[in-house]
Amino acid sequence: MDVQLAQVNITRMRAPLSDPVMWGFVRRAAAVNVQAEAAPGFVWRIPDDSGTEAVFGPLIMANLSVWESLDALRAYLYSGLHLDAMKLRRNWFDSSGLAAHVALWWVPRGHLPTLQEGRARLDLLAAHGPGPRAFTLDHPHPPATTP
Repeated sequence: MDVQLAQVNITRMRAPLSDPVMWGFVRRAAAVNVQAEAAPGFVWRIPDDSGTEAVFGPLIMANLSVWESLDALRAYLYSGLHLDAMKLRRNWFDSSGLAAHVALWWVPRGHLPTLQEGRARLDLLAAHGPGPRAFTLDHPHPPATTP
């Protein structure tokens, strides 16, 4: 089965994006997204105005993307502007109280997941822990060999 890696990441903002508390994040966000889209192995990301609040609630920020491989995602996450922003994330975000805030899963090549799919994978991960249908960077699962 020809697959790609989907990832969803949710977090709770410390304040609305218009609040001065969030300005450091807001100033970096566009450049971090440009870096993601230029990264080797990047396939797609959900647009910024994706309706996150309707799926996850107020002050929740979500990103959803598709990558060619786990290695490609890791290489992006731990480099350049994204790594710099991750080091500062506690200034802008608080994920405490979220049962699971990052989930990965394999999708058929060309499939663009929805936030609802991402929510279902986060719920699956929170309920059952890492497995072949929802996993983490620390506990990855290889793609299924059969559909």
